Amino acid sequence: MNFKEVAPKIVELVGGKENITAHTHCMTRLRFTLADNTKVKETELKNIAGVQGVVNKGGQYQIIIGPDVEQLYNEIAPLCPSAKAEAVVEENTDEKKESIFNVIFAFISGSITPALPVLIGSGLISAVLALAANFGWMDKAGSTYTLLNTLANAAYSYLPVLVAFAAAKRLKTNEYVAAFIMLALCSAVTSGETPVTIFCLPVTSVKYTSNIVPALFMVPVMALIDKWLIKVLPTSVKSILRTIILAMVLFRLFKSNLRSFLNFLKLFNISLIKLFK
Repeated sequence: MNFKEVAPKIVELVGGKENITAHTHCMTRLRFTLADNTKVKETELKNIAGVQGVVNKGGQYQIIIGPDVEQLYNEIAPLCPSAKAEAVVEENTDEKKESIFNVIFAFISGSITPALPVLIGSGLISAVLALAANFGWMDKAGSTYTLLNTLANAAYSYLPVLVAFAAAKRLKTNEYVAAFIMLALCSAVTSGETPVTIFCLPVTSVKYTSNIVPALFMVPVMALIDKWLIKVLPTSVKSILRTIILAMVLFRLFKSNLRSFLNFLKLFNISLIKLFK
């Protein structure tokens, strides 16, 4: 779905921006409160590629999109400046409960998809460099080739940081703290062969660069811990201590071995399935 092209079509087919009094979305649906439901061109709406159905229920006109609904909503909202932007609906109360596999795959897809333009751009740079080197247009030992090659490789080396940022945004936790923690995990000091310790505890040397799986596990754990910290920390120090505690705990946790990670989840009664909800 081309969100920039589809967004104005949907606004037009629900009666135009003047007919929209409020808008929001849930996990899979756009939700509009309309001044006049008779202005909706329902048949044309259903014919738009990517629209899975239309429901008029509970005073809202709902358009079923799927897990990409947030990206489409972000294009629609600026087109309706006079309409009220209501709070995001956390659950689809009108739908059957989704299977855990759908929830997990939607989370993975939503975390990786925003990074695809960067990866495509990086791949194109690598392809151009390969052609230039093979045809003798550019010297591999030259600084231009070296700098462009570094630029191309950066997207893959720090892909976990991009994924962590997108995953944190999807789970509504602090994106910048998630990126900060992944940058620390990807650093050369903690990924090298030289043994290091933190607070006299050994730190397992694990290379996180170019590996998105740790990011996909780290962010849900971070979101759960963050929710708990928000409840227990005093308001006056919450903004400062949350970052410090999250960074220290998650850095130590994800630099431990798999058994320590699973013991941590067991200690807080956290199942792997719950992480992605």
